[in-house]
Amino acid sequence: MRVAIAIYKLTSVCEFRVVRSLFGVHKTSVHRFVHRFCQALAKIKAMYIQMPNNEEAINIAEINFQKTGFPQVYGAIDGCHIAVRAPSHCSRDFLNRKRFHSMVLQAVADNQYRFRDVSIQCPGSEHDASVLRKSNLNHHSASLPIVMHKTCTLKAYV
Repeated sequence: MRVAIAIYKLTSVCEFRVVRSLFGVHKTSVHRFVHRFCQALAKIKAMYIQMPNNEEAINIAEINFQKTGFPQVYGAIDGCHIAVRAPSHCSRDFLNRKRFHSMVLQAVADNQYRFRDVSIQCPGSEHDASVLRKSNLNHHSASLPIVMHKTCTLKAYV
C-alpha cells in the first residue's frame, strides 16, 4: 500500500491531506512514503535509465534517420517544471518564468520510448541551456559516435 500511496500522490494533483483521506493514513505517513519511494527510485535509476553505448547509438540514429530523414538523432529531449516548496534561504532561485517555485526536470527518450537520461537537479530559475549544460546528457554526448548516412555530406568547414 505504501508504493500505491506514493505513486498516487506523485501522479495526481491531490494535496497530501486528500491522499491521506483516500487511503486512511496519517498525513506524515504520506510524506514519508513519497520520500522513501523517491529515494528507492534514485538508488536503482542507473539500472534502468542508461545512455546508449556506441553500438546502440548507431542503431538508434539509423532507425531515426530512416523514419524521419534527420541524421544523428539519438533521442528526443524535453523539460518541464515540477512545482516544489522552495527553501526559504534561496526561494528566488526556484521561481520560474511562470512565477511559481519549481525544479526543472529534463528527460531524453529514444526511438522505443525508453528513457535514456533523466535529470532533476536545477532550480526553476535556470534557463534550459544551463540545465542541459549541467546534465549527464551533456557530459555523455561527446562520446557518442558520429553516424554518417550515405545521403549526408560533411563540409570541410563543419
